Amino acid sequence: MIVSLANLNASNGMFWYAIDKIRTVGTTSVTVLVNPRLAPLVRKELPDVTVAETERGAAVRRIVTAKLLRRSREKVVTFTSHPLPFVPDQTIAFYDDYPFAGRTGALKRALFTFATRTSRCRVGIINRSLAMPFLAKCGIPAERIFFDSAFPAVDLQQTSARTAEPGMPLRIGLVGTDSRKKNYTEIFAATIALERTRDVRFLLYGAENDYVRELKADFPGIDLTVMPSDDVGPVAFFNGVDYLVSAARAEGYGRPMGLAAALGVPMFLLRSPVFLEFFGEHATFFDDAVALIRHITNMRPPAVTTVPRLTHAVPQRSPFFA
Repeated sequence: MIVSLANLNASNGMFWYAIDKIRTVGTTSVTVLVNPRLAPLVRKELPDVTVAETERGAAVRRIVTAKLLRRSREKVVTFTSHPLPFVPDQTIAFYDDYPFAGRTGALKRALFTFATRTSRCRVGIINRSLAMPFLAKCGIPAERIFFDSAFPAVDLQQTSARTAEPGMPLRIGLVGTDSRKKNYTEIFAATIALERTRDVRFLLYGAENDYVRELKADFPGIDLTVMPSDDVGPVAFFNGVDYLVSAARAEGYGRPMGLAAALGVPMFLLRSPVFLEFFGEHATFFDDAVALIRHITNMRPPAVTTVPRLTHAVPQRSPFFA
C-alpha cells in the first residue's frame, strides 16, 4: 500500500490525523511518501513503515508510474484532497471546503471534480455538514463516500484530574498555526478592545511560522506563547491551559477539540456548522469574539467542564485502508 503525505509541508492537524490512521493498518506493508522535512517525524511516530522522502511532483510520478504504467495492484491512500485523475484504487481525505473558496478555489474545485470522477476514487470525510453538500455538487456518488472519526489516538486512562480553579492570568489555549482560517486576529482584537490583555495569556499549540510571526508583529501587546506540537503532546498541552477557545468558522473538524471535550477542558467557540455538529453538547457558543472574551474574563468559569464530556470508541482499522 502507498500512503501519500507528500502534499503536506507542516505537522498540522491533517498530518497527525494521517499518523493516527496509519497506526491502525496492523501488519499491512505500507510505504509512506513524505517530504524530507517531515520524514524524521514520520519515522519517529511510525517506526514499522517504509518512509520514502519525496517532493510533491516526484510523489505524483511515482504513483502514476506504479498504477498506470506498471499496473500495480497496490492501493493508494492520500490524506489530502488531491486525487490523481484516471489513477485507480485511490482513496483520498476531504476535510473542509475552505481551500475551494474564492476565484482561485473555483479552479481547484474544477480540477478536484475532474480527478475524482475520472479516478472513481473513494473519499473519506471528517464531517458531514460541510463535506456532503460540497461533494454532492461535485457529482460524487454517496456510495464512494465514507466517514471516519478524527478523534486523536490518545490513551485517556493515562490522564490526570484537572483543577477547577483557573489561573491568574487566565490561560487560554489556541490550537493550530497552519492557516489564517484559525482567525486569531478576531480573538486578539477583541481582547485589546475590551482592555483585557493583562487578564489573559494565550498558549498556541502548533509551530513557529510566518503566520505566527505576523500575529506577534500585529499584536505586540498580546501575551502569546507557542507550544511546539512536535515536542509537546496534546494531553500535556491541555493540562497547562484553563480553557480552549476558537474563533474559526471554517474548520473541518477541530481534531484537538475532540480531545479537549473528552478531557473535560471547557471550550468556548464561535458558532459554525461543523462545531455544532460535533461539539454542540460539549462547548459554549458565541456569535462573536467580543462576547466570548467578555464572558471568559468577567465570569472566570471553572477550568473543568460543566457540560457532558465527549466519548469515543477504541480505534479499529481505519476504513481508509479498506
